[in-house]
Amino acid sequence: MTSQVEDRRRLPIFIHSTIDDMTGITPNAMRVYMHLARRAGKSGFAFPSYQSIGDHCFSSVSDNHATRRSMARKAIDDLIAHKLIEKRARVTGDGDSDSNGYVLLDTGMPIDTPMPIDTPMPNKHTGMLNRHTGMPIGTKDTPIEGSPIEGSPIEELSIDNTPNGVVPMAQTSIVSALTPSNGNGKHEKPKRERSDKQKELDDWVNALAVALEFDAKIPGAYGKWSKIGKGYAAAGYVPADVLAWKESAWPLSWQYEKGYKPTKNVLDEGLPEIRRKREKLEAKARPTPPKMLGVVNIDGKRMQILKHADGREELKEIVEVTA
Repeated sequence: MTSQVEDRRRLPIFIHSTIDDMTGITPNAMRVYMHLARRAGKSGFAFPSYQSIGDHCFSSVSDNHATRRSMARKAIDDLIAHKLIEKRARVTGDGDSDSNGYVLLDTGMPIDTPMPIDTPMPNKHTGMLNRHTGMPIGTKDTPIEGSPIEGSPIEELSIDNTPNGVVPMAQTSIVSALTPSNGNGKHEKPKRERSDKQKELDDWVNALAVALEFDAKIPGAYGKWSKIGKGYAAAGYVPADVLAWKESAWPLSWQYEKGYKPTKNVLDEGLPEIRRKREKLEAKARPTPPKMLGVVNIDGKRMQILKHADGREELKEIVEVTA
């Protein structure tokens, strides 16, 4: 027989009153919020797919995988509406859309509850440092405590967590880079004016990020998608074509109706029609040159008779250029 809990900090779960007192939030959304909180790492970021969320949270409700996925999607939308999470688009290394990422937002609730008793300490690291970040690398079998099931976010740098307060050399360079001399908590680098070419690439990356719903701030994303933007530009497209596709063509596709995320392949299929429409509008907007109806002599001057598209007729002197 199990004994009664004498200290609520020993309970496996704690719900703050700020969350518990929310009105209008559905039970399904609360269930998914608990699941995301469990899977999020120290940075509050988790990235399970809709199907994974649905299968984990609603297996007792429905045996249909599509129904579970739909329930997960609606619960996520509810959490976003209540400003409990924020959705971030993710892409694979090949540039294809991946499962969304979810950031658990700070609700402003007071941190008035100490860490539960017997909270496990982080597992040991290998002692090796990542040569790019200076962060300790966990072993394959001992993931860093608090990391999500599907991946480990970069652990936050903390001098207090280092032995005897000593920071390894690789970490010291990061600490100094992130700590400004003015002590305002932000590292302010000198800003340089971006060239017209760079601004054009910015427009391409921003347009593609909107259309394909990815986070352009993900490391490596800018370089990858700026190259793709160059390819589109070489083919005669402009960033406005991409945005027009997302606004007018994508909502009419069967992929959108099925709830899929937009992909580059679908974008490639729809862009030619968008460009044709744009070029047609541009051609209409260009002024039509007047037609020459004939030539007359007036006061010894040779004049062209020109007729404009609006019906106006004009006489224009013919000026002969002699070498």
